[in-house]
Amino acid sequence: YALNQQMSQALEYYKTALDIAPENVAVLNNLGLAYAFNLDFMNAEETLQRALGQPLTADKQRQIEQNLALVYGLSGRADLAEPILRKYMPEAAVYNNLGLYAKLA
Repeated sequence: YALNQQMSQALEYYKTALDIAPENVAVLNNLGLAYAFNLDFMNAEETLQRALGQPLTADKQRQIEQNLALVYGLSGRADLAEPILRKYMPEAAVYNNLGLYAKLA
């Protein structure tokens, strides 16, 4: 469903998957994004923060933090997105992403 941009349906499947595997980082990450694309930024942030509380590889940490920055940006909180972006991107990319977030927000 997520691949077909049917985020409401994807959200329900991710919630079911989370019932089965409540601390699965991949499920938490995808559920967080599904919440964000359904404009439920509070649950998106909470879910991604929960994912960050799990044992993570450096690559998975980066992916989830960048998704959290996206959530912050889409919800109009670029001030919270910027420090995350600065950890992983050169300055030009940070400003590019912040501009995109502002446009989408």
